[in-house]
Amino acid sequence: CSNIGKNNLTDIITYSAHGTIRLFRRSNPFTDARERVIDIVKMRNTAVPISYVFYEIKAPTGLTIIR
Repeated sequence: CSNIGKNNLTDIITYSAHGTIRLFRRSNPFTDARERVIDIVKMRNTAVPISYVFYEIKAPTGLTIIR
């Protein structure tokens, strides 16, 4: 399957879903640290943040929103 086919499938799935979030890690160039962020791509009937939402994962509590 080519990248074009994968991108089209992702677009179709995102359009069909009620909500789409992406969890990923990125490097912060100012602190040289890895950050975990949530990108809320789509959430029907809900205002979504424009910027990324930071989170951390800890053993007893699970996923916790930082900011």
